[in-house]
Amino acid sequence: METTVATLRRIEAKEAILSIDIDVASRTVRLQVERTLAYRVHLEECVPDVWAKLYDASPARGTFWEILNSDWTRAREAKGGLALYPKARHFAVVTEQNLIEVLTEVEPTVVGES
Repeated sequence: METTVATLRRIEAKEAILSIDIDVASRTVRLQVERTLAYRVHLEECVPDVWAKLYDASPARGTFWEILNSDWTRAREAKGGLALYPKARHFAVVTEQNLIEVLTEVEPTVVGES
């Protein structure tokens, strides 16, 4: 993925597939997440602590992240719920104004660029 900050163009959830279109470096990239267990979208101003963590060390470090040892992934250890999905992983897409978090069993893939 690019090291410049992207802009969210579109997000669509259909059944368990999440498609995220972002504009980055003068092109549109579509990320697809198969077997989406959950996702959430935050406005930048709603998660200032996250922005500080992402950009303190290196501004514009990237758009796509895997978040290790998050509250979501630790929930796999509880009975029921995410314990049924032991391979669940927490990913984030960071854009100019949004933080999109996805919980899935498979790594998101780039399925299109224009």
